[in-house]
Amino acid sequence: MKDISILCASLMAGPGVKNGFTDAVEAEFTGGYYTLHPGNKQFNSELIRMVDTHKPTIVFLQIQQQGIILEEVAKYISQKAFVINFSGDIRRQTEGWYYEIGKLIQLTCFSNMRDVINLKNLGCNSKFLEIGVDEEIYKPYDVPKMHDIVFHGNDYGDQFPLGQYRRDIVTALKKEFGQDFAVFGNFPGAQGDFNSSQIEEAKNYCRAKIAINCSNFKEASYTSDRMLRIMSTAVPMCLSHNFPGLQDRFRPGYNMAMFDDIPELIETCYHYLREYKDIPLLAGRGRELILENYTFKVMAQRIKKYYLNHESKN
Repeated sequence: MKDISILCASLMAGPGVKNGFTDAVEAEFTGGYYTLHPGNKQFNSELIRMVDTHKPTIVFLQIQQQGIILEEVAKYISQKAFVINFSGDIRRQTEGWYYEIGKLIQLTCFSNMRDVINLKNLGCNSKFLEIGVDEEIYKPYDVPKMHDIVFHGNDYGDQFPLGQYRRDIVTALKKEFGQDFAVFGNFPGAQGDFNSSQIEEAKNYCRAKIAINCSNFKEASYTSDRMLRIMSTAVPMCLSHNFPGLQDRFRPGYNMAMFDDIPELIETCYHYLREYKDIPLLAGRGRELILENYTFKVMAQRIKKYYLNHESKN
């Protein structure tokens, strides 16, 4: 079998961009690696030109917004290559344009099962694909402890279902733990904002004993990559809100911990702060899980696997 080539028209890639995702994809697809950013003003014409010029085996799209790719372009490139559109994004409902594009290409992937199931029910080929984490950035750092508990996140008001719940979590932790708790992001009273620096975000997790994960949704298998980043640092214990599918993919009490409501969140924080010896054990196991299942390298391998599975059936 010849080496497989890929054209990444992804938010994580683009001409001159180099990061954990681009390194992993370039290493996996030795037949050729080409990039195009979805923000390119001539995106549709450039996509056609690059497909015709490079003849990639796979076109990996990361289109998360209506109007970026034209339907006739999606149809054309799917005749030339195996086309995947991936979204790590999630909204209150599965937007209809995913179907309009999905019915024209070979595969649509989401990082949550709700959207996967909805597209399957409409007759589209859809699968779960977890976004990866860069284990060379999100790793243990030798930095001094500053807080017992941290939460990184942004307050989007009531735009998303768990917006108020996240605000209630921040309020409750501030009241209960005072200066031993710190929030980072755009929440009122935040002690910093590391949204623009992944290395500083990773170091800040390592300054804590417990790092809270609570996404804006409670949908099947949707973690947000915050959870993966926390666990990859191997220093704080990840304490995550419960969501459908969490216990199928993670092991609460073994490589992380979970809570179902705010009283349980506070009780669990107290438990592990008292039993601090358990935190490094769980955190270390958490990184092992990430390295095995949730890196960009694994993500690239799964993209290839989806293509090979498709080819074996045709």
